Amino acid sequence: MPKTAFWKLPFAKQNHFIETSIEEFSNQSYENVSVKYISQQIGIAKGTLYKYFENKKDLYLFLVEYAITKKYQTIDRLLQQSNEDELSEVLLQIYTSTARFEVDFPVLSRFLYCVHREHPHHELGNLPQLLKKQACNHYRAILHDQQQKGNVRSDIPLEMLTFFVVQLGWGIRDYFLNNHSSAFIENESSKSKTGASLREIAHSFASQLTLLVNEGIA
Repeated sequence: MPKTAFWKLPFAKQNHFIETSIEEFSNQSYENVSVKYISQQIGIAKGTLYKYFENKKDLYLFLVEYAITKKYQTIDRLLQQSNEDELSEVLLQIYTSTARFEVDFPVLSRFLYCVHREHPHHELGNLPQLLKKQACNHYRAILHDQQQKGNVRSDIPLEMLTFFVVQLGWGIRDYFLNNHSSAFIENESSKSKTGASLREIAHSFASQLTLLVNEGIA
């Protein structure tokens, strides 16, 4: 986690530090990222970076927590607006907000995508597995409440249900890359009008995904 000196930086410099570091970790694996290169992009000496973070692992884990927090803030904000008595509405908001995060925060989304694709590492451990557990914990209480209200079949184990909902949500980025790759990549690289059209696609996809979960494919 950041040292005290980092929190003493002006807010704009903190943001520049975070955004520049995330951009670098989004383009290659943790192992291949150079602290020296990040320092150069930020505009500081390599030694200065260690005034703010203990080492590369410390910086990386802080960025993961920062990105995850942003993602769940986006999701929870929409969930608070949903009708909790209707499973279809809860699922729609989960998938809509997840898709909207992919569109509205493309660099953070790409970074988390890279994190999930990291192999177990001697410094980080199995970080993707830890993030999966964290995601399941985030939704377990919501889905348990739906089971208690009779909106979900009681014979479905809660752990299986939670894992299923989370796995579908993680596949949203793959859906965009497979079916709308040009617009999605353009949205990552610029603040273009593609964002608006992708948000429409995101809502439509979330609606279809919710319908599939609710009614099945038969």
